[in-house]
Amino acid sequence: MTRVREGGLEPPRPFEHWHLKPARLPIPPLARGFGLSSRSKGLYGILRTGQNSRIYPIPTVTDSQIEDQAKTNRGHFERLSPAWETALKPH
Repeated sequence: MTRVREGGLEPPRPFEHWHLKPARLPIPPLARGFGLSSRSKGLYGILRTGQNSRIYPIPTVTDSQIEDQAKTNRGHFERLSPAWETALKPH
């Protein structure tokens, strides 16, 4: 007659192989609801904060606003380019 230990035939697992939930780090999940997706409700996205749900409007941008911003940025970077050229020239 062969005797079997109380834990069975396999040796007990070390601590590292326990259920992972007790070892979870306290890192909060990423916020949801501010991206564009097929699930968004029109111009509104839902942000969950704890047990409460809040609805915030998602801002919309027109093509003309994008073009205006591009023109503004283009001028800004053109002013910076001589400084970059000077800094990047081999001495």
